[in-house]
Amino acid sequence: MLQDFHQQPFIALGNEISTRSDTDRFFADHGIKPRVVAEAQLSFAICSMVAAGAGVSIIEPVTARQCAGLGMVAIRPITPEQPFTYDMLTPALRPASRLVQDLADRVRRRLDALKQTA
Repeated sequence: MLQDFHQQPFIALGNEISTRSDTDRFFADHGIKPRVVAEAQLSFAICSMVAAGAGVSIIEPVTARQCAGLGMVAIRPITPEQPFTYDMLTPALRPASRLVQDLADRVRRRLDALKQTA
């Protein structure tokens, strides 16, 4: 439950990462005030801190599943869900190559498959 985060030690993404402001807004919209005890730039680093007992967190599902598969953390569903978006960066001044387009298609299919197994 989302209320479980209220006043709990929370490991957040750094302020310069857009997902951090999304998470902050998500909590604020639901009246939740976690106690931020640490920040990290990478979701895997957050998993390591959670595994060490420093607190709890919300991270994007791809890394969360990887860390859970390694036995580092447990994944618990949150109600309501927090949506995450992924962006793929490509050169701005030239069209994406066929290889890049193929990679984007593969990533999109894999993310869609992850949604189905959530």
